[in-house]
Amino acid sequence: MDWLKNPNVTGKISKKQKKSIKPSNKREFTGSSYPKGVPRSFLQQQVYQFPRTVRNLTWTNPRLQNPTSFKPIEAASSTTPQDDWADTSRDNVYSPSDIYEDSMTNYSDGSSDHELDWNSNTEEKQSNVYDRLGPPKPKVPNLTINLQMEESHTDRKVVVENVEDTLKYLPVDLREDIKTSRDPIVTTFLKSWPWKKSITVKKTISGRHFLAFTQQEQDKIQEVYDKPDTFVQVSITGYPTTWDKEDVLDCIIESVRGRTFIPCFVEFSKDECKFLVLQCRHALTALHNYGFNIRKDKVDLEITISLTSVTLQTLDFVPKLILRKIIASRYDGENKLSLKEFTLKKDISHFVYFPLNRKNNQMQIIDFAGSVAWDYIVELDLSHNRLTSIAGFDLAEITPRLRYLNLSHNLFDRLSVLICCRELNLESIVLEGNPVCNNYTDPNLYVEVIKTLFPTVTIIDGVLMPTKGQMPTFQRNYCPEEAKSVVEMVLEVYFPLLEASKEQRVNITHLYDEHASMTITFRNKLRFSPSYRKYQELLLRARCLEDGRVDSIEGVTNITKHMNKWPELEHDPTTFSVDVMHHTDTTTVIRVTGLLKLIAATLAEEEHLLAFNKTFILKTTDGVGYKIMNQMVYWDEPTKEYANGFKDTTVNRKNLSLKLDTAPNEELKEKFIEIFMKLANVDRTIIEKCLIMKDWHFKNALEHFIKLLRLDALDSLKEN
Repeated sequence: MDWLKNPNVTGKISKKQKKSIKPSNKREFTGSSYPKGVPRSFLQQQVYQFPRTVRNLTWTNPRLQNPTSFKPIEAASSTTPQDDWADTSRDNVYSPSDIYEDSMTNYSDGSSDHELDWNSNTEEKQSNVYDRLGPPKPKVPNLTINLQMEESHTDRKVVVENVEDTLKYLPVDLREDIKTSRDPIVTTFLKSWPWKKSITVKKTISGRHFLAFTQQEQDKIQEVYDKPDTFVQVSITGYPTTWDKEDVLDCIIESVRGRTFIPCFVEFSKDECKFLVLQCRHALTALHNYGFNIRKDKVDLEITISLTSVTLQTLDFVPKLILRKIIASRYDGENKLSLKEFTLKKDISHFVYFPLNRKNNQMQIIDFAGSVAWDYIVELDLSHNRLTSIAGFDLAEITPRLRYLNLSHNLFDRLSVLICCRELNLESIVLEGNPVCNNYTDPNLYVEVIKTLFPTVTIIDGVLMPTKGQMPTFQRNYCPEEAKSVVEMVLEVYFPLLEASKEQRVNITHLYDEHASMTITFRNKLRFSPSYRKYQELLLRARCLEDGRVDSIEGVTNITKHMNKWPELEHDPTTFSVDVMHHTDTTTVIRVTGLLKLIAATLAEEEHLLAFNKTFILKTTDGVGYKIMNQMVYWDEPTKEYANGFKDTTVNRKNLSLKLDTAPNEELKEKFIEIFMKLANVDRTIIEKCLIMKDWHFKNALEHFIKLLRLDALDSLKEN
């Protein structure tokens, strides 16, 4: 204003207001009474009398874009050095919000600065003016206060903007979340972000220019759209500040429905959203037909298409190939594909935007993913994609083996949209997070409708829906409190009897019901194992589905006779995993898995390990006495987790030396022979000769004996 001649402020007051300004008490600064460096006219304006309409004037300067450039000079006193007047490098930045807050300051006499007498002393008035324009107070964090004023307004209008709104307009290459992203597409192409430098524009087309183009010129422009290596820039303006990048892009994609349109390298600002497209002639031609103007929800979007010099040589980015890479990274190569939040994450959506909530995109995603064996897909994840329909996927035709479908956190508002895939034999479907879930207050009705669409579904939203006669799934090492006594009986009675000698193993008969049955199966690989003959007795009367053999052992007598044929066994309880799969007052189902070894008949034979899985179905009539009604036995080779079976790791044993410092006496020799005979059932003379050969070193003698036994050379000791 004229009364505040600051070079950084260019706001003006009207001529009518200037006429209302009257000088009061013409007290001028003459001679050298004013500091050097301050224009005389600047200080002369301070003695004018301003009417209340001027004092309350709300002014605005449309050219003052950066309020930090305004640095008012502080008021000077008679003791202030001359250099202080010329110092404008203050640390604190000017803030209009401080003026607005300070203008309502109350003074000690009860009056505010609006009620000050403007005819008072000029020096006092000057001090008040500079106080209001003095150093600002600390700003409120995360808030920016903008003053919007016009000459016709008499009140101040304050607009509060959130810092988050400012961050969303930040250039992509400066965003912290983009810099720290681990997505391979982002990390690869962030370095070549095209908007870091100005892009050369060859021709710009908008609604204003297009009407003046001839048909020949339009054909030439559309020919550029067909070039497979030339990028076209699309710019959209006119959207409100409440819109996000996705709102603008969705509006454009919806307007060109049925046509390929893949925005890439999206740069979003407050006034303009621009991006590049490649090989999208039909979509760009549709924008021509719309007159470069799209209207949605009373919002008119203006579109500008620019022919650029950006080609595949300068920007090696083919949107369709990029989409294929993204799909390939989410495919496990066998039967599982995850399209969760496809190109909708905040980082990747700036580089390529291909939402699956459009039917045309759903149809094209099948073609893009050429490396995916859709016929063998069993599990498909389409969650977090803002889907309202999946008709474009045609899952019943494309994925006939699909069993697990995840549609959670989308925008389905009714279940009828799933009729298109009702031919699928789904086992699990997830719909949580969709509006349709809120439409059903009765969970039974919700389950009934889904079961009507997909009769084979057993799991809905992660919850098992048991059917009549179906056994519930078991939990590893799960045992309810009321079933502990039954489990202890099996572990403490059955397995010790099975490890007993064949004479005592007969007592296992009392654990089975008179009409009990037992089935035995094994892994087919065991038949081709080199040690198959060692545990061949365990596989007698075993069923083999590949050979068409289905056998079972019926009756307690036959079960006992069959188990007596088994070799001596020893179980490792540390490897046991016990699961109670089902428990009622009359029936209990227990599953026990673990490791056992076959005890060798002699020291020369190796002991073989086997993994077992035994399932017991027990019945009771009085709740006290239980009988085994059915037993299912499965034999397999031990896995890696059982590699340390039968190894005592609880006690760190020291290596004991069995070598004697002096020659043993007759009593000690006799004990060595007695122990040796218990370990090896051979003639005493052979044992004695073996100990003598090794100087009565028990360990060396035992190793030498085993070596001769394996070589079938024990007769050599007799000859000696």
